[in-house]
Amino acid sequence: MFVIDTSVWSRALRRRKRSEDETPSAALIRTLVLDNEPIGVPGIVLQELLSGVRTKKEFERLRKVLDPFPLLLATEEHHILAATLYNTCKSNGLNVSPTDVLVASTAMHCRGALITADSDYRRMSEHIDLVVHLVE
Repeated sequence: MFVIDTSVWSRALRRRKRSEDETPSAALIRTLVLDNEPIGVPGIVLQELLSGVRTKKEFERLRKVLDPFPLLLATEEHHILAATLYNTCKSNGLNVSPTDVLVASTAMHCRGALITADSDYRRMSEHIDLVVHLVE
């Protein structure tokens, strides 16, 4: 499974000046969908994406775009792993956010690869067992 981070969804869903302009993030998601690759959306990512929406119409449009993708809800086990990941990163000199380690925990729990535009995850993967695909 591919777990897609907020940074990639944000870039993919950003309105372009010209319809033929496609971001690398949008192209990657389109390719994954066309190849019938499994894509999951962590619950916290859904919350982050919907929290930045200005109008109810945009909110509903975004919900419809994301609705086909399975929602990966965090369990107690995810949160405990996230805390462990946080402590591991911190003890290795990395400042990470609780949200980022929850996303990482979710990807690790489903044995998925995290697709992100956030290089912090690449640094995290040097200390934890996280598969990261970094996109521009």
